[in-house]
Amino acid sequence: MADPLLLLPGLMCDARLWGPVQERLWALVPERDRYAGAHVAALRGARSAPDLAARLLRHAPPRFALAGAALGAMVALEMVAQAPERITRLTLLAGDARPDALEKAPARFRLLEAMEREGARTMVAREFWPDAVPAARREDAALFDLLCDMADTLGPAVLREQTAVLIHRADSRPRLAAIQVPVLLISGEEDRLCPPARMREIAETVPGARAMLLPGVGHLPSLEAPEAVAAGFAEWLAA
Repeated sequence: MADPLLLLPGLMCDARLWGPVQERLWALVPERDRYAGAHVAALRGARSAPDLAARLLRHAPPRFALAGAALGAMVALEMVAQAPERITRLTLLAGDARPDALEKAPARFRLLEAMEREGARTMVAREFWPDAVPAARREDAALFDLLCDMADTLGPAVLREQTAVLIHRADSRPRLAAIQVPVLLISGEEDRLCPPARMREIAETVPGARAMLLPGVGHLPSLEAPEAVAAGFAEWLAA
């Protein structure tokens, strides 16, 4: 039996972000390689990436496989930096090792203002949806409704915390070369929020990292292409 698997969701997402991948993964992984349980962590309770990483590590198993999507990928890199001996393998989806750019601050606060004043549906529709999914998926009502429901469930207080975590995160690039576990990097070719070039930057620095670029996929690979993500996970867990 392999190590437990800890999954970190993205901005204003919960365990439902990972549901389609988890449903498909078990059938793909041989019994000898199956992880000893999976848990989706809640990204709340801290206002910086180092503090959130430390909080998650306090509640995590002694050793575990780690996967993070978007905001979760950035927190995952911080967890690896704080406790490299505890993490046995690492997957990042739609991640970025760079610190938050100053020019992104207005967009961050527009997102928060829309959530607080007009609610989750308006926030997702106006400030997230246009850049999160490719044009071909803009009419995907089920995906849109899921994002709205996750954001509404978490609420403005969590968005305030997560916005602070995004803004107050370290530059992880100098630490990438020290990662010594199997690493899988999954990018959507049409991701406008975290362009594939950012993940290529990680792939070129982490020793032995394996990169997957998914055509026709945007910022939400686990929901847009769960079959491909699950297949990548199955190989990663067996590495």
